[in-house]
Amino acid sequence: MAERNTWIVQHGQPHAVQHECNDCVRVFLMPDGAFRKCQAIVGDGLSIGQPCCGVFRCTNPLENNRHRFCAKHNDRHDICIVNFCERPVVKTETQDANGKVKIIKKKACALPEHQKIEAKNQERSTGSFLYRQRLQHARISQPIDSFSNKQRVPEQDVQEDFEIYTVDSNNVELQVEKNPSSVGVVNDTEEEWCPSKSATGNCSGKTLVHPCGVIFARATMFGAEAVSNFLVMVKNAFSVPGAQKPEHIFYDTNCDARQQAEKDPWFNGIGMCVNAWHFWNKHAITHQYCQLNCNPAQYPELMDDFGGWFFNTSVAEQTNAWLGGYHSMCREMLPDKYDFFLDEMIRLRNIEVIKRLHRKGRCPQTY
Repeated sequence: MAERNTWIVQHGQPHAVQHECNDCVRVFLMPDGAFRKCQAIVGDGLSIGQPCCGVFRCTNPLENNRHRFCAKHNDRHDICIVNFCERPVVKTETQDANGKVKIIKKKACALPEHQKIEAKNQERSTGSFLYRQRLQHARISQPIDSFSNKQRVPEQDVQEDFEIYTVDSNNVELQVEKNPSSVGVVNDTEEEWCPSKSATGNCSGKTLVHPCGVIFARATMFGAEAVSNFLVMVKNAFSVPGAQKPEHIFYDTNCDARQQAEKDPWFNGIGMCVNAWHFWNKHAITHQYCQLNCNPAQYPELMDDFGGWFFNTSVAEQTNAWLGGYHSMCREMLPDKYDFFLDEMIRLRNIEVIKRLHRKGRCPQTY
């Protein structure tokens, strides 16, 4: 599996790298009488990932999916689980009937409030906590039709809710916050929830999709879906053999990504717009840079002959609705199996998408 995963990284998805069709490539006539090609790609994030190291932005794999830290940071298992607490955990020795000594380690230090947090955390395996978690997992299921845009739960519910423990007057309370899903941020920053139970490592997914629905690439983001990581992903994805840089990249936070991309010559000549729906509903008209540089209406090649949009710029979100259905299957997989499974599902889906494009007369081919 590891060899196959490496091959995908180095060569890309076999049916997507050199794919083109009438839905994702447009040839248009310029005012000077010359014909130009316009190929677009759409990016979006998804709150789906495998267990990873609890140290922020650590990409080392876990030796076991029940571990909280990788081998490099294994000593962190002996440190209190509460954020920003560096005290050692409580250890007790017990002796069985045969005289064998066994050391039992707790996850919290000796501070009373931290012991209460651990006790409250253990309640998750009993009572309503367990039932609520099982209900959430049951709702996260694969759509019956792999091309369906419908979900049984909102996309943000693909990832478990955040559980935050707060101490107030020696009482520990558990607060549950809805996961805000995966959104692009300017910089990778650690969350400052204190005092609270230290979260297991967080990672999310990112996809690049042709407007026709063929998935071009997938990547895992550790820590946060920063726009700088998105730009690195785009460069790596379009640097595999046979790939051609797109003329346009659609991304919901391109107003931040474009400002960083202007410093990189690789992105010269590439249009970077916010997709039409996000630009109209999510971006403030007072954001001057966004309005002047990321409005898709600035590019006539993105418009069809009837004044509508030629490309489906919401295709990545529609695709992630399908991909998120596998969350309950792969949420406990270690990296090799996780990457292999998702890459194989994407490969099989791309085959079906291309068959559908043939039936619709969209002329899919490889260049």
